[in-house]
Amino acid sequence: RACILVLALGVAACLAQSHRDPSGYTYSEHSVQKPYMSAGMSVPNWDIMGHTVVADEFIRLTPDRQSKRGALWNNKPCYLHEWEATLEFKVHGQGTHLFGDGFALWYTRDRGVPGRVFGNQENYVGLGLFFDTYSNHPHSKHGHPYISGIVSDGSFVYDHDADGTHQEVAGCQSFFRNVDFDTHLRITYRDRTLEVLVDARNDDSWELCFSVPDVYLPQGYYFGMSAATGDLADNHDIISFKVSDPPPYTAEEEQAVHEQEHHDEYIPEEHNNAPHAAHHAPPRPHVTYPEQSSGGSSFMFILILLVIVGGAGAFAWFKFGPNSRKSRFDF
Repeated sequence: RACILVLALGVAACLAQSHRDPSGYTYSEHSVQKPYMSAGMSVPNWDIMGHTVVADEFIRLTPDRQSKRGALWNNKPCYLHEWEATLEFKVHGQGTHLFGDGFALWYTRDRGVPGRVFGNQENYVGLGLFFDTYSNHPHSKHGHPYISGIVSDGSFVYDHDADGTHQEVAGCQSFFRNVDFDTHLRITYRDRTLEVLVDARNDDSWELCFSVPDVYLPQGYYFGMSAATGDLADNHDIISFKVSDPPPYTAEEEQAVHEQEHHDEYIPEEHNNAPHAAHHAPPRPHVTYPEQSSGGSSFMFILILLVIVGGAGAFAWFKFGPNSRKSRFDF
């Protein structure tokens, strides 16, 4: 029955929400859009952190430079029981083969705590939606860029070596990097179902990234966005973020919801005050792979190889090149 509900909600969403504007009433205290700055040269209801820069057309979490970290956090807790969030963003940079790492969208209990998960703390409590552009996992079964969601109650730490792959509730590949247009994303949380839609082709056609039932996200958490760069870098730009009421159910969705009577039953009592997802990859032993975070090892290997090859070539030229005889015997 859960699969029937997910399918019905996903199909209806793709058909009914072929637009980029929020579906319901927009809550300005949880939203950010142009013009960003107020008269006091600040972004109302939002805190700017790290290397984040506010420009006229975008809010840049990190520039295309190494070792940068930035964040944008809503300073008003969200007490909506159900909500929809629309995000417009752009990830771009000079790198063609080596770039990273991506950024994250958060709905968490704590806010503004720096860490190693795209600039945020590792043992967060809440929802993390990750827009990952670089694979740290040599045996990954999916391509990048990759969008994934992880619901955490704080009992585990994000696994960098595996890009959080075995901790996610769901995910999808989406080619949002270095395109000539902004990418739009819609996250809907209602009736304890988490759904993500993407318009990655700039043609107002929303594709279902994932829809997962049996997800519990408490009220009173904070929305935020963060990004970090290491040896590799990219521009991570936020264009707009809007929180609104979810759209009303269609007749098909109403029927599917009534047929699916599991929402108040699947969550054990001990989970009622903590984020929880019933469906996700089962925990498995952590495996440490060769260090590749931010592409550091690959980048250094290529750099050293180029230096060695270049040095050998120069030595051979001076020793055996066409002017070698003259340079050795012409006094």
